[in-house]
Amino acid sequence: MRPTSPQTHGAPAKSFRMALGALIIKEKLGISARETVEQIRENPYLQYFLGQSNYSNELAFDPSLLV
Repeated sequence: MRPTSPQTHGAPAKSFRMALGALIIKEKLGISARETVEQIRENPYLQYFLGQSNYSNELAFDPSLLV
């Protein structure tokens, strides 16, 4: 059996900064995972806090990743 390469299987990993930052935002604002993802999508300051260099109007990740 040959080992699988992480580049060929599964979704790309999110950075630790993005994951921790999203949890901080969620807890500080006291909102749900879905609302957290929407707030990040709408707010360039939150995107910068998570380490993104450019504003994007797309969802950064699926809300189920915060559960």
